[in-house]
Amino acid sequence: MVIGFTVFNPSFLSNAGRTGLHGIEYETKLALSDRFTLNGSFGWNASKIEVDLCGICNTLAGSLTADIGKRLPNAPEVTWTLGGRYTAPLSGDYEWFWAANYSHRGNMFATRLNVERSGTSDLVSLRAGVQTAKLQVEAFVTNLLQDKGIPTFSQSTRYLIPPTGAAATFNFYPQSLGWGLPDKRQFGIRANYRF
Repeated sequence: MVIGFTVFNPSFLSNAGRTGLHGIEYETKLALSDRFTLNGSFGWNASKIEVDLCGICNTLAGSLTADIGKRLPNAPEVTWTLGGRYTAPLSGDYEWFWAANYSHRGNMFATRLNVERSGTSDLVSLRAGVQTAKLQVEAFVTNLLQDKGIPTFSQSTRYLIPPTGAAATFNFYPQSLGWGLPDKRQFGIRANYRF
């Protein structure tokens, strides 16, 4: 726990007391031929808050332990990717190629109370171009299907000293919840040269 004080407002950062984590991660790359490769990954991340004293949980849910048994925020339970790349001779030292990638991110929660969800995210990206050992020129498009899944959350809490004579229901913990905006579809042409 980190504790800091300003003239009027004490603040602290508190980690969850104990969380059970288990899961698996797998990644593979397969050369189906000299020209065609597939790659993929899978991740399963199960988390469960086991011990905690959560001040904001007390304010929002009426209990210091309202987050017990909940999942950690900003941690999707399931993620996976699948991609492919095909390369073939073009002329002289030049080859042409195309590549496609699909990535999935499951729901994740914004806070330890597990109320706000991000929604799933499914991103498709495509690339095609020409290359040599030193030069690569490609056309690309990212987020082809205009996925609007929320990429990340952030929560902020201000702990206030109550004014004199404040009612018993005074909110000591004003909250804010922010989230990142998804990237829009992008497309273009890029070139890389290796010296």
